[in-house]
Amino acid sequence: MKTIVISILFILVSVGLCADGVLPIGAGTETDPYQIASLDNLLYLSTNNYLWEEDTYFVQTADIDAGDTQNWNDGDHDDNPETPEEPMGFIPIGVIYYNYFAGNYNGQGYAIDSLYIYRPTDRFIGLFGYTNGAEISNLGVTNTNIEGYHNVGGLAGIGDYYITNCFSTGFITGHYDSVGGLVGGFFGEMSNCYSDANVLGIEDSTGGLIGRLGGNVISSYSTGDVTGVLEVGGLAGKSEAYCIITNCFSTSNVYGQGIVGGLVGLNFHSDINNCYSTGNVMDIPPTTSYNNICGGLVGRNYQYSEINNSYSIGDVSGRLRI
Repeated sequence: MKTIVISILFILVSVGLCADGVLPIGAGTETDPYQIASLDNLLYLSTNNYLWEEDTYFVQTADIDAGDTQNWNDGDHDDNPETPEEPMGFIPIGVIYYNYFAGNYNGQGYAIDSLYIYRPTDRFIGLFGYTNGAEISNLGVTNTNIEGYHNVGGLAGIGDYYITNCFSTGFITGHYDSVGGLVGGFFGEMSNCYSDANVLGIEDSTGGLIGRLGGNVISSYSTGDVTGVLEVGGLAGKSEAYCIITNCFSTSNVYGQGIVGGLVGLNFHSDINNCYSTGNVMDIPPTTSYNNICGGLVGRNYQYSEINNSYSIGDVSGRLRI
């Protein structure tokens, strides 16, 4: 009997460890960072918010196969529209405003492959949900399958502040606004990044790299197909006031119902320098009435927005009004 009780306790403890992940080795300092070497380490990071604090450092030490995340947090998926479907897959690292990720994550050139997230009614969806003052560098998220509601991206739902040398591939879907192949909404400085993800946005601000841009982007590009409704762009769906896009390009084919551009859908009081787009731009028939505007480089360029030394060569079709 004693042996049976000990065995049961061991099983319960083991299940608890699997459910919570495994604490990565390291102290989390700049000289002794936490080492993310496995999917269990990522699970621990996503479910233990004390690790998300400012001045906490992480390095990834190997490629990580995240394919098993499609089996996590399994919910009710019975195809009955009257039965709400439960969230599934990976829980993003940093998921709410007052519980965001503020650390430093260096992927060291490694990737996280086949990450699965299904949270169609949740905001801040990606490997990182909501970051604030964070630095993410040298990391790939490949063959992703991610679906969320608002602020959805392969790497991060909201990215703030530095993202450098990162990339994404796979499929990204968002049901509201700010949906991007790499980042849903970005506020900071991004450099040397790209996305080859195919992106679908059901409402506003859908982009091949960034859905809604509130910062600067340098030497970055997008190549995946982008489909959205309003404010749809190959690189960014919408660039807000005082953004600067420099030395960037898009080869994405872009499809939308209003304000559709090969590089940027809506350019609002922002500057575009030394950029180009080569993908085709299609203004598809709308389900509701929009001011259908599309262009090879920019769908709509507001007054005081400057475009310098930039061009497009893709075909533009649909109800062109510029």
